[in-house]
Amino acid sequence: MSLDVCKPVADAVILGYGFPFHKTQLTTFEISIDQALTDETLTKVRFYHPSLDLEDKSNNEWIEGTPQAEVISLAVHWAQNYDCPKYSHSIPPYFVHETCSNDDAMPLLLLHGWPSSHLEWSKVIKPLTSPEKLTEQHYHVVAPDLPGFSFSPAPSYAGLTSSQMGFAFDYIMHALGYDKYGIFTTDLGWWVGMWMAQVVPDSLIGHMTDFWMQAPNSTYLQQFAQNKTTSDEAAYINSYQV
Repeated sequence: MSLDVCKPVADAVILGYGFPFHKTQLTTFEISIDQALTDETLTKVRFYHPSLDLEDKSNNEWIEGTPQAEVISLAVHWAQNYDCPKYSHSIPPYFVHETCSNDDAMPLLLLHGWPSSHLEWSKVIKPLTSPEKLTEQHYHVVAPDLPGFSFSPAPSYAGLTSSQMGFAFDYIMHALGYDKYGIFTTDLGWWVGMWMAQVVPDSLIGHMTDFWMQAPNSTYLQQFAQNKTTSDEAAYINSYQV
């Protein structure tokens, strides 16, 4: 999807990208990478030579630019390991979308765990969209099946990472008209939610989870050893150390 793209960048036709201009509706955006550009880039990195002697410390600790060791490492990675095409195969996830008539309703994305499906949320969707008290927060709920679970087909190609799933779910939320939304995750869904907090932070109101396990710090461990923790704290520390 692409809306008004920066024209100077869009005009860089040498990149081989066909940017749609001045679109106000969802538009399929096909990335076509010029093979000649890829070949030229690989040739450059394979023949890369540092401009300064490796003993030169003038750019030490990034003060005057990228350290040569970092550039050399990047060039080697590009030349030997980097696979330019990203995951570009279709991801047709199934999802439940329950809306609320309340004008103050918050969009909420629910990501289930393993091995499960959107049915994990079946008992909470109605209380979220139609709470008994009008003063309680109301929600528009989107509950997808993660790829490979329930009605969502499994990926046919390798490379569908948690971050790629996050991009896909963010696309769905925006396509439904939700520019900002919250996420609640559990178990396997937590991995996707944590990546979304990294890759699409501007889309998120917040991320709540019941899956995060916080390790007891040294203060709590010392109190535990001295029998100074509460019963709840002791039970948590005991369960964590098993």
